[in-house]
Amino acid sequence: MPPAFWNLNAADETIPVRNLYAIGWNYPLHNEELNRRRDEPLIIFLKSSGSLLDADEPLVYPPNTRELHYEGELVVLIGRDGYRVSEAQAQQMVWGYAPGLDFTLRDKQWAVREKGQPWFPAKNFRGASGVGRFLPAAEVGDYSGLRLQLFVNATPRQDTLLSAMSHGVPNIISLISAHLPLLRGDVIFTGTPQGVGPCTPGDEIECRIERIGSLKVSVVGQEPSSAAAAP
Repeated sequence: MPPAFWNLNAADETIPVRNLYAIGWNYPLHNEELNRRRDEPLIIFLKSSGSLLDADEPLVYPPNTRELHYEGELVVLIGRDGYRVSEAQAQQMVWGYAPGLDFTLRDKQWAVREKGQPWFPAKNFRGASGVGRFLPAAEVGDYSGLRLQLFVNATPRQDTLLSAMSHGVPNIISLISAHLPLLRGDVIFTGTPQGVGPCTPGDEIECRIERIGSLKVSVVGQEPSSAAAAP
């Protein structure tokens, strides 16, 4: 089952899981590799809390795709409520940061994009959202110069500084809170850099962010059909 509380590096505090927001087109070189403009406008989309992987849970390869892609990201945990927050106020809302994995059904994403439909079926399925342990913002300090790396079976695939984001965390918080109140327990996936690609059963995916931590997810084969006869 998806977790009900976030995994915090703070033994005396619990924060319930609320809304999951995600940002697209926040790294110019990633935009380019997916045949988009380098300065593509940001998009904001929602991921279901039902898509969260629990700690140490493997990702079961979805049965309705031929193209499951990994995306390593910085994830931000909101620690206090706020509505129409300015960029100057935004940092005060951040509880902490974690490494994240936004798994994507790339073939489904292309199909719905061509029809002008939302990305929901490409970004929401069981295990689509992996989030590591959150480290308090005060312990991280300035995140912008930190290095994000993603490895598939220990081979590097993504490697960037977080300063490569077109829109930093304060700007993203301000943008989202202009539409809806952000709540304690909401998280924001801040976008992925260049180097995305496919993963298959048997792969181990690791997103590592300097000074923040690491998240490893194993991809396993599809679940047997529910129609299979009982032994």
